[in-house]
Amino acid sequence: MVDTLVRGGDVVTAQGRSRADVAVSDGVVAEVGSDLSHLDADRTIDASGRLVLPGVIDPHVHVEWPDWDYDVAAKHGGKAAAAGGVTSVINFLVGPPGELESSYRDFRAAMEDHFVGDFSFHAGVFTMDQVRMAPKLAEEEGITSFKLFLPYRGEEVVDPLVGIDDGVVYKLMETVADIPDELGARVLVHPENVEPAFKIKAEMREDLGETVENVEVWNQVRPDILEADAINRLMLFADETGCPLHFVHMSSEKGLRAFQRNQSITRAEVTAEMQVQYVTEDARDHDRLAKVNPPIRTSAEHEALWEGVRRGDIKFLDSDHAPCATKHKENFWDATVGIPHLQTWFPSILTEVLDEGHIDLCELVAATSYNPADHYGLTPRKGGLWPGADADLILVDPDSRTEIRVEDMYDQSDFTPFDGREFCVPELTMSRGDVVYEDGEVSAEPGRAEFLARPNP
Repeated sequence: MVDTLVRGGDVVTAQGRSRADVAVSDGVVAEVGSDLSHLDADRTIDASGRLVLPGVIDPHVHVEWPDWDYDVAAKHGGKAAAAGGVTSVINFLVGPPGELESSYRDFRAAMEDHFVGDFSFHAGVFTMDQVRMAPKLAEEEGITSFKLFLPYRGEEVVDPLVGIDDGVVYKLMETVADIPDELGARVLVHPENVEPAFKIKAEMREDLGETVENVEVWNQVRPDILEADAINRLMLFADETGCPLHFVHMSSEKGLRAFQRNQSITRAEVTAEMQVQYVTEDARDHDRLAKVNPPIRTSAEHEALWEGVRRGDIKFLDSDHAPCATKHKENFWDATVGIPHLQTWFPSILTEVLDEGHIDLCELVAATSYNPADHYGLTPRKGGLWPGADADLILVDPDSRTEIRVEDMYDQSDFTPFDGREFCVPELTMSRGDVVYEDGEVSAEPGRAEFLARPNP
């Protein structure tokens, strides 16, 4: 007897694709086989004509950005994730000087009380006190990834945070390099040398005035050379310290080439990810609401970035979900960066792959489930549909398209840059054996979330 039997679907994992049944018991995958019809099940789900995919893992999420209360963020973010096929997230934990530990306790409690899927944290580091906290967070809390918001200095500092400098960057990398290897600790970096952008922005604002709308201007303010410059410098730091280093944004061919040139000569492990908007969107098609850092660029970048995915230089794909509302973006120059994308990012990239064939579906599953799980120490619990894994899965009709509408979004924002687009959206999302989203409705009660200590015990 099993709890749920998912029958007759086209099961796609990073390891392969086949017509198969999936049996679920006690929240985990009990068996996968070509015909499990002999099993008695409390519920049988007919998956014929559907793709059965492992639950999506989004390791680049800011559900509370820019100023939402933790409870509001967790409630809305959990629903948006479920509706988008995302069953686990790693959110960024950002606390003012002296408050990182209390921020962690408060944020974790809010997620446990209100989120729908499972979650973990990356810790943002801005000060030397926070640098010194890294070993304790890794060894006692299972938070093993530490984020450096490299551009947040000068006029980009967001109160009550403080700007960082390259001394903090270097000392964090030294500290993390000394954490025991078995914990898989690593430093994450947003790579942009922002200081030239301050001067470019001032000149362009004076020249263009206050009525700018098209977000391609932001691509000119923060050109690709600033990404490549930061990648070159951080690769030197990684080589010197031996610290595992992960670039959390790859938005341009120039940045990717800098990464590729340095990867083979850097003695530390260096990896990269990309947000899907850098290969699905063209800045010229969007207004100030799509202002993000690094900027959305143009379609001229797309093929090189797709090749980076195919080669494995870009290890995984995700959202950078940051649910600003229109109130945060009243004019172009001062608009807060960030877009709501937790509910839409996987449908957008799945649609792109189905329609254009840039990579095959097994490669897509690797980039959106297996690879992030493996990278952040969540396997074998997450990332696939093998026996013993958490029963996180989604059902998708590959031939169906749904219009994206603002009123159908679950996040706390009041806009989506993708309003009116048609994406292939999940019909059903299962998290640890519970159906949490089905037929357009979030069906799970909040508060079933589990904190994912890393590496997976």
